[in-house]
Amino acid sequence: MPPNVNPASAIRVVDRAFAVLEAIGAETDGATIAQIMARTGLPLVTTHRLVRTLQTLGYAEQDLDTGRWHVGLRVLELRGRVSTATKLATLARPFLKDLMLASGGRANLALCRDGEVVYIDIVRDLRSLDTYVPPGHRNPAHCTALGKVFLAELSGDQVARFVEEKGLPPRTERTITRLDALQRELHTVRAAGYAVEIGESAPDSRCFAAPVRDYTERVIAGISVSADRQRFPDERHAELISLVTDAARRLSERLGYQSEQVPGELQAAGTGGRTREF
Repeated sequence: MPPNVNPASAIRVVDRAFAVLEAIGAETDGATIAQIMARTGLPLVTTHRLVRTLQTLGYAEQDLDTGRWHVGLRVLELRGRVSTATKLATLARPFLKDLMLASGGRANLALCRDGEVVYIDIVRDLRSLDTYVPPGHRNPAHCTALGKVFLAELSGDQVARFVEEKGLPPRTERTITRLDALQRELHTVRAAGYAVEIGESAPDSRCFAAPVRDYTERVIAGISVSADRQRFPDERHAELISLVTDAARRLSERLGYQSEQVPGELQAAGTGGRTREF
């Protein structure tokens, strides 16, 4: 501890931070600042400061639509699991296995946290040479198919705020690096019901993703299938889109979502080798 720091004061800050975290976790649907203050007895300024610090560290996150605070995924990394994520991964595992076997690629289940894609389950053929991706691994949202699925749920203003906060750093020459190009891409994703990534996160990458919705029609996760260009050539893209949208639809239905149609199956035929202007 630095020599100028009062030990009693430091302990008090830690105690208050944990009190705020516990207050956030006590609310099933997320906590408002007023609820956190009521549970902790802390003043408004202190509550705001501690909540923002927890957010910066990944222990708390804010729903941009409701303004409510939730326990962050960093807790998952500490505990090794969070019951909701674990239950979702258990429910999704059969669909991921089917997707891996049918496609020959790596099947992924992910959440979106703090503007990044967080993988919570991955199924791959152990005989393949695919790079192992551990649960909890993160990727930028703007250059991944899964990330585009999540970003497509945001409003135009929210996307602009995301770009302002996170930026659009290039991974390859095909990575989207401009807000207007990203907005156009997300418009396409919303209309199609799935997202495509071709050489944006890595030069040889191919990935196809679709949203997983619950009974409230909210996107709570994403499913994708990924491989290199050799296993996923252009002529397979329509097939792969159909496979991943079907897997996401079936998992969504298990979660109570009432699907009316399968956008990927209806529109995939014209999307193989889709090009974009940057």
